Amino acid sequence: MTTLVTGATGFIGSAIVRQLLAEGEAVRVLVRSESDTVNLRGLELEYRFGDLRDPVAGREQRHPLARRP
Repeated sequence: MTTLVTGATGFIGSAIVRQLLAEGEAVRVLVRSESDTVNLRGLELEYRFGDLRDPVAGREQRHPLARRP
């Protein structure tokens, strides 16, 4: 299963992405085109560029991190 992470370019989001990858999870990140992705460099990720306020980007199934066990 692939986990979609929003907010992945930030300090906390990038740490969560790294933890998911360390656990062997496949990770997809949704980032705005103008976002600085320096915190994600070198990581094996699937990038999706868009904005959650955009109805097209919101069509994917989301798994809010706050609910992750």
